[in-house]
Amino acid sequence: MLPFGKDKAASKTAKEWQAWNEECTRLASESIDIETSRKDAEKEEKNAAWMAKQAGRQALSVLGVKVHQFPESELPRPDEALRMLQSAISRAEQARENRTSFNLNISDANEALDDLQTALRGRDEAAANAQALAERLAETTQRLEALKGAPPKAGKSALSALDNELTKSQGEAARIRSALDARRDPDGGAEALALAEVEQAQQQVDDLEAAAALGDVGEEETQAANARLERARSKLADAKAAAVDAAERQSAASRGLTRQLERLEERIVELENVRASVAREVYREELEAVEIELMSLIDNAQVRGLVENINALRGSLNQAINHLNGNAPRTVPVAPLKLRVDIDYLFAHPEAKALNSTGIKL
Repeated sequence: MLPFGKDKAASKTAKEWQAWNEECTRLASESIDIETSRKDAEKEEKNAAWMAKQAGRQALSVLGVKVHQFPESELPRPDEALRMLQSAISRAEQARENRTSFNLNISDANEALDDLQTALRGRDEAAANAQALAERLAETTQRLEALKGAPPKAGKSALSALDNELTKSQGEAARIRSALDARRDPDGGAEALALAEVEQAQQQVDDLEAAAALGDVGEEETQAANARLERARSKLADAKAAAVDAAERQSAASRGLTRQLERLEERIVELENVRASVAREVYREELEAVEIELMSLIDNAQVRGLVENINALRGSLNQAINHLNGNAPRTVPVAPLKLRVDIDYLFAHPEAKALNSTGIKL
């Protein structure tokens, strides 16, 4: 569960939404896995049923039935073939005990019986597995739909808390990335300076040794230069060792920072998903409210009353005009007022489907 800020009410709501979102994701993933397994089980069920059918045909062949001479629909089903074979074996064994004749190869029949029983067990197990997976899928789907239909209460406070957490998390991720970038460009200044000192000391030694060979300088000066060279070399070795140690520490820090960044990026993705779920409910509720308000402004008792009054007045006006026209045929000089409002389209209004289809007529 992700940590949230100090606003306990908003934090509680945000945590509820996170748990709800995670459970929806888990059930959706579980449904996909079950559906995949169910399809595989259905294939196994069909294959097992085919194998049972073939074993049944073999059993019938052992009993002397010319299976190729009959359409599949007229042949006994595998379960019936099993009963027929068991009965025939029983009669044949009884006849053998009574030393009477029988027309059945008992060894072949027992082998066919074993194959058929094995095939039927496989068929029944495959069918039971497919049925169990279908029931499990239906149950998981039902739980998912019920969960989606009952999200936690959403509010602007929860949305604000999530926004604050996202801002903090994104800022922390940026800080870690900056630290990682800094470690990709290690500072090798100390080693470079030590190397420059060694090169300078080596040059002095070379120059003094050349001068000593010509007899221009004494041994003391060359010894002092060599001593400086040894000190410079020792300093360079220390700098290299320090650089190796620093590189190892840099590598360890980079690995630790990378793990922190990965966890933080996962957290940000989860926060964004939770925020989107909360925002969907918050804005849907707000949209429903304003759509209802809009419809109430268009279609209400006052507007309907005005239309009725206008049409009543038009009726009286038509009567007066017709009276003045004497014996002329009666007409409707001023037609009744009709208002039609086409709607394209409402989304969250409780009656959106009907209003989008018919509009409003007054």
